[in-house]
Amino acid sequence: MIPFVFGFLLFLTMGLLLTGWPKLVREFTINACESGRWGFWIGRNMILRRVKKPGYLIELRLIGVVCLWAAVLLGWALLAPKHY
Repeated sequence: MIPFVFGFLLFLTMGLLLTGWPKLVREFTINACESGRWGFWIGRNMILRRVKKPGYLIELRLIGVVCLWAAVLLGWALLAPKHY
């Protein structure tokens, strides 16, 4: 089971890092600050460099596929009958 957990973490980490996920989080945070939804958590006067709104649809789909596939593999490893 340990190899499956390690594989899941490695697969998930590589999928997130190679698809620009940190940029998406940063862009979401900037948009949330500008809209005032997170005004009490994150100060509106924070100095954040503005990020253009790129189309990250392919990356989002890839992240979704990676997460789904990793969850399926982990579920299969945990729920599969054990043959000792």
